Amino acid sequence: MSLWLLLKSSANKVELMHCPNSNEVIKTLFAKISLILYKLTTMRTSILTIIVVAITLHTSAQKIQIGPEIGMNLINVEKQEIGDNFQPGIFGGAALDYKIFDNFSIRTGVYFSQSRHAYNSADTNQLAILDGIIDSSLTIPGIDLNTYTSIEGRRSHSYLQIPIQANFSFNEIQLFVGGYMGFMIAGTQKQTTTERSPILENINLEDLGIDDPTGLLSAFLPKPYSETYSETKGTDNFRLFDYGLKLGLGYQMKQFGVQAIYSFGLADYRSETTTEEFRGNRFFQFSVRYMLPIGAKASQSSIR
Repeated sequence: MSLWLLLKSSANKVELMHCPNSNEVIKTLFAKISLILYKLTTMRTSILTIIVVAITLHTSAQKIQIGPEIGMNLINVEKQEIGDNFQPGIFGGAALDYKIFDNFSIRTGVYFSQSRHAYNSADTNQLAILDGIIDSSLTIPGIDLNTYTSIEGRRSHSYLQIPIQANFSFNEIQLFVGGYMGFMIAGTQKQTTTERSPILENINLEDLGIDDPTGLLSAFLPKPYSETYSETKGTDNFRLFDYGLKLGLGYQMKQFGVQAIYSFGLADYRSETTTEEFRGNRFFQFSVRYMLPIGAKASQSSIR
C-alpha cells in the first residue's frame, strides 16, 4: 500500500492521507538523508584526522631543535722529523637534534667540511744528456752524474657532509657516537717539482775555457736546478663519496654548546691507489653552536 504520511494538526489529531507515487518520494527522501549522513561522517573523520596530525606535529616539534654550527677541522697534514704539521680546515653548517628520551637524542645536520692532505715523492735518474751514451751503472769517483727529482704537493677537498650520531646526555655533558657520509663538491691540488743535477752545478763554461758568446751551448745543457709550480682544480682522480665514524664530547648550556669530535674516515680519498699506504680523512673537529627549539617557548632549555 502506497501511503504518504502528512501531519496535520487538527484538534490533537494526526490524519493519514493517501498520495500517489509515494514510494518514489520516500526513496528520494531516504537517499538524500543517507547522503547527508555520509558527508557528516566523512567530515567528522577528516576533522579528527586533522586534529590528531596537528597534535602529533606539535608534540614532535617540541622535541626538535635546529641551529647554526661553526668551527674548524684540525688536520694532521704530514708527519715531519721535527713534529707533525697540523693545518686548519673550514667546518660549518646547520645542526638538527631530535629528542627521543630525556637523556638520549639523535644528532644530524648538513655541513660544509674541508680536508687537507700532503704528499711527496723522490726519484733519482741519470743525467738526461748522458742517457743512452754511457752505462747508467757507471760511477766516476767524486762526480755525481745523476739528476734528483722531488715532488711536494698539497690537496684540499671540500665535502657536503651529513652526520648521524647518537647523543647521550649527562646534565650539561654530552657524549655522542655515530657515523657520517660526505660528498665531494670541490678539490684543489698544488704541486712543486724540483730537479737538481749536482754535476751541472759545478760546471762553468768560462772556467773550462769554452767561449759561448751566443749562449747556444748553455741553452743545450739542462739547468742545474729547476723548480716548477702547478695548480689544478677539480675532483678528477678523487673518490667522490666519503664515509666514516665520529666520536665526540660536548658541553651544552641551554641553547649554547661547544664540542670536540674526532672524525675517522674509512675510505681512501683517492679513486686509484698506487701505494699500499691508506690515506683517508681523519682529523679533530672543534665547533660551537646555538640551538633553537621548534614549537616551544624561547626560554626552553636545549635538548639533553
